[in-house]
Amino acid sequence: MNIGLYGGTFDPVHIGHLLLAEWIREELDLRKIIFIPAAIPPHKQEKEITPSKIRMQMLEYAIRGNSSFKISDFELRNDDVSYSLTTILHFRESLKISRDNLFFIIGADNLVTFSSWHKPKEVLRNSSVVVYRRSGNKLSDVPDEFLNEMLVMNNPLIDISSSEIRERIRDGKTIKYMVPPKIETLIFENNLYKNKS
Repeated sequence: MNIGLYGGTFDPVHIGHLLLAEWIREELDLRKIIFIPAAIPPHKQEKEITPSKIRMQMLEYAIRGNSSFKISDFELRNDDVSYSLTTILHFRESLKISRDNLFFIIGADNLVTFSSWHKPKEVLRNSSVVVYRRSGNKLSDVPDEFLNEMLVMNNPLIDISSSEIRERIRDGKTIKYMVPPKIETLIFENNLYKNKS
């Protein structure tokens, strides 16, 4: 049983997240992918993040209709800095799953700082780390000791980001087709991202 863990702030979740997750699920023959919204990501402790209840609601709208997608509030329940290793160990124990069957999904942009993560070697020892390509990120900047232990995907590049969506909203521009319609409605009903970077 192959399971994917896909973490992030998802602030907001967008079409790129969903397309990428479905592509990886199919390529790696994953039984399911679990979306795990972060409470306080270590690299974003100074940034204001949308309340977890709203981010969870957006994710629920986003994955509706896909039985292979699930959501876990594990990191949100901790209400503290979200370390990847803690999450990985939790799911290995709760799912009774081996390292080779647990796929931890990260973007190539995260590789630049991977060596400074909390116990990066333990992350690699306890999960199969899957890296998806992102525009502008070079894998050559990553030490071989880490990169050689990762599975790098040749995924299609989808140039949509949460930060771009937040910026477009601040600038009064449309986000139509960048997020599912229900999420677009939720964003504007809650007046989200008007003043957020």
